[in-house]
Amino acid sequence: MSERSKKWFSICLVLFLAVTFLLSAVAASTLTRRYAQLQKKQEELNQSYIALQYEYAKKQEEYEAVIKRYQELEAMQEEILANFDKLEQADVLAEQLADLRVEYENLKKELSEQQINNSKLQAEYAALQKQYDMLMEAFETLKEVVPKETLVKTKLPGVVCFGDSLTAGNLGNGGWSYPSQLSKRMNEALGVSVETINEGRGGWTSEQLYYLEPTQIAKSGWGNHVFIIWMGINGGWEVSESVSVPVTDEAGNPVLDGDGQPTYTTETIVDEQASINKLIYQIQYILNCQTDPEARYLVVGLSRPTNIVDAQKLETEMQKAFGDKFVNIRQYLMTDAITDANLQLTDDDRNYLAIGRPPASFMARLGSGYDPTHFNDTGYTLIGNYLYERMESLGYFNSAKEIISWY
Repeated sequence: MSERSKKWFSICLVLFLAVTFLLSAVAASTLTRRYAQLQKKQEELNQSYIALQYEYAKKQEEYEAVIKRYQELEAMQEEILANFDKLEQADVLAEQLADLRVEYENLKKELSEQQINNSKLQAEYAALQKQYDMLMEAFETLKEVVPKETLVKTKLPGVVCFGDSLTAGNLGNGGWSYPSQLSKRMNEALGVSVETINEGRGGWTSEQLYYLEPTQIAKSGWGNHVFIIWMGINGGWEVSESVSVPVTDEAGNPVLDGDGQPTYTTETIVDEQASINKLIYQIQYILNCQTDPEARYLVVGLSRPTNIVDAQKLETEMQKAFGDKFVNIRQYLMTDAITDANLQLTDDDRNYLAIGRPPASFMARLGSGYDPTHFNDTGYTLIGNYLYERMESLGYFNSAKEIISWY
């Protein structure tokens, strides 16, 4: 190689090395700057990581606190459910306590008002006590001069028994009647004599009693007495009309006269409801004459069936009209009276009961048989006692008993 060639080779080598060095320096500078950037980024990431770790730890603590609170709430829920009934009772007790509080406040207010008026009340009580003592002293003096019968009469002036021969008792053995037995039972029970008036009129119809007794009541001053009304067995209350009907033979064929014309007869048709209404009206008319403020009276039903109306229908209507002041005497004599009399039924008794009548043993004798209407002493005794018991149950003697208790 020539010197010149060597020289250019040396120059090229130097240039190559110089360029290589420059490129290496530039690359090194770039790498150094990039490294510094990466270090800074790493520091930022480290700081972020530390911050995230702190935040995670904080969130973990919060999560654990939430879990703990949740567990506490679950325990509370279980306790509440277990004690739910107790909580309901507590609500009820709270309401009752509130009501009691209101009542307490009201009572407190009333007590305050009573305390204010206490002295006034005490003064009034003392005055009343003084008046009472004076009245009792006067009454004790009155009892010494006025017999109790006189004071009883102001509350129970007497008993008037209106009716026909069933009330008069003219066929009762030994002159017995239900008013006499009623009087005996009443006087024995009260221990004083109470006037009992037998206003029975033998053979009188309900119409006669309806027309004539009001005048007798006004004339005798019986308006303030207890009334007992037993009427209707003799009629006087039937409402009927006559109608012409053809006469027929046993086969139901018309019976003809000499001219071959049908023959007629007159029949009476009874209006049951109108008849019942008439009897009730007649009784009520007599009751309207009563002035007793307590309206003490009894209405006695018929003792046997009649040919006017059905017995049970009549008794039902009477019960509606007069309530517990109506005495169904027929029913009593056919049922409880048998026990009250310790009666051993005979064949005649059973025969009477079978047709809706009281036992024959309660009826007066009539020749060799029995009176179909009037009673013997046993029958009248049972009736008198039964009417007394009804009067007692209705409180008709209460005011008289109060006066008697003072003696």
